Amino acid sequence: MHNFNVIRVKHEGKENKDFRLSRPHGTEEYLFLHFKSPVIFTLNGKKNNISPGTCILLSPGTPHSFYPDGCELVHDWVHFTTDYDIESEIDINSFFKPIDSDFITPSIKRCELEKIYKEYGYDEIISSEMTAMFIRLRRMLKRNISSPHLNALNELRIDIYRHPSHYENTVVMAERVNLSRSRFSVLYKELFSVSPTEDLIKARISKASYLLSVGMYSLEEISTMCGYQNIYHFIRQFKDITGITPGAYRKSRNN
Repeated sequence: MHNFNVIRVKHEGKENKDFRLSRPHGTEEYLFLHFKSPVIFTLNGKKNNISPGTCILLSPGTPHSFYPDGCELVHDWVHFTTDYDIESEIDINSFFKPIDSDFITPSIKRCELEKIYKEYGYDEIISSEMTAMFIRLRRMLKRNISSPHLNALNELRIDIYRHPSHYENTVVMAERVNLSRSRFSVLYKELFSVSPTEDLIKARISKASYLLSVGMYSLEEISTMCGYQNIYHFIRQFKDITGITPGAYRKSRNN
């Protein structure tokens, strides 16, 4: 578990419509903000109109200011330090809007209550809660590929594992979802944490392993059914991935 030292925290913090906050030198620690009402937010000199549900993770020393956009300000916030390499998980100093942010306020509320009462093990509970919140945020950010692409990519991946022989390369895969090859490759890896080429190989080997265990088909037939142009490429790649030849794999399954 990662360690989080929560310095200050507030769930659903409320300020009147005349509230103004300015930090020309940022904060000494990380600051996570989740806005539940519209605000005008100036980041590094640039003014942004922020809608409810938007989040931002500010790194130490990042200049910023904000004020409510004509209404009462409602926002969750937490100042913290951590040994967690959080910048590898969340894009810092950049606004993002999870497709589902309902979990954020309860998480920050639990951290706030633990910080107030400081009962036995409160620091471990806070670290656990913060870790879980950022993991869920990372999941939400991956799902933010939604637009018209999320369902198409999920359906494509299912079909790749069912019918790997239908996909010769990433060009064919990208055409299936009406994307350029470069854009497709980026979105695919963001969503599934594996490149489309690597995933296609995994799909082929997975299907080949199943067909070898069934014992009804020759190696040549399996090679073709899994999308290989020749049996020698199939044998070589199968051994590279599994550590044994297809023939040895079949034999081990039939013993």
